[in-house]
Amino acid sequence: RACQLACIKGYSDLIQEIAKYRHYDNLEYFPNDSSVYIHSILTIISYLKQKRWDFFMRLSLQNNQNKTISDAYNDFIKYCKVKNLSEYTIIYYDNCFKNFKQHFPNIKFCNEIKEETIHDYILRLHETNITNTSINTFLRGVRAIIYYFIKLGYTENFKITLIKAEKN
Repeated sequence: RACQLACIKGYSDLIQEIAKYRHYDNLEYFPNDSSVYIHSILTIISYLKQKRWDFFMRLSLQNNQNKTISDAYNDFIKYCKVKNLSEYTIIYYDNCFKNFKQHFPNIKFCNEIKEETIHDYILRLHETNITNTSINTFLRGVRAIIYYFIKLGYTENFKITLIKAEKN
């Protein structure tokens, strides 16, 4: 059943990986009845997640690569409302997102956002002569949004670090 569900959901690559790690030559071994134990499959999947995380990330990116930034951001705002965040927090995220989009009007899809994009964003913010503390304020908002995109597999996984701010 797990194999059938995986195939239905478009994870035939996952089934191929399972077959490879279990030394099966083809998928004909996996019968339609319950002779393949779900526990074994879950154990293999757990192993693959630990050892082959890049494989799973590629799968999730393939399934979500056409998500537009605007649609993903609307999902993020819905998520914030479900978490019952303050209206002012949502306005803060909205301002950060609009600022980010203003600097990158040509980026349409989430999978176009890379670590280099954030570095370019920081450099562009420096050019506007705002303080490092303000840059970090924008980065915190953008980081929350992009980490949500990463969590859902809309973009590749990377870390966003704040810049060193001057002390007064």
